[in-house]
Amino acid sequence: MKKILVLTLIICVLALSSCSASVSISNPLVTEESTSAKSITTSVSEPPLAESTAITTSKVTTPGDMYAVFESKLTELGIEYEKIICAFMMIGGDSGYTYSPADGGEINLIHFDVNGQDYKNIEKSQSINDGQDPVIAKDGYILFVSDDTSQKTDIQSAFSDALN
Repeated sequence: MKKILVLTLIICVLALSSCSASVSISNPLVTEESTSAKSITTSVSEPPLAESTAITTSKVTTPGDMYAVFESKLTELGIEYEKIICAFMMIGGDSGYTYSPADGGEINLIHFDVNGQDYKNIEKSQSINDGQDPVIAKDGYILFVSDDTSQKTDIQSAFSDALN
């Protein structure tokens, strides 16, 4: 528990310290969002996704699709959460979000270049932080769900379903 708390603190500090670089480079309009099973409230709109990213099928083709499909799966599970940009660059990711469920815990969904060495290492070990934190790595995405997150198994299943 202490390790997760320290890891979370480090991620938050790095996320806040890298916000200006991250915001000015890739996602100038993405900020914090809140959602619930009943409604979705966004404080600012996200930047438009690539032309062919409309989710008309269950096939995920872009990171934007994956985040939207995963978020809809969380909503289907009745999970209320806050969404913030996570410090994905610390582990070599291209983009990523931390979802903080209202009832506690932490969920991180991070997209990687599948050909990158960082992703290959994580995919091989199925863990981050020198093997201390198990993750599910599949199709260029990793999912970390802290042990204190309720519905952990359902969330992991939703991740797998979103990629199928």
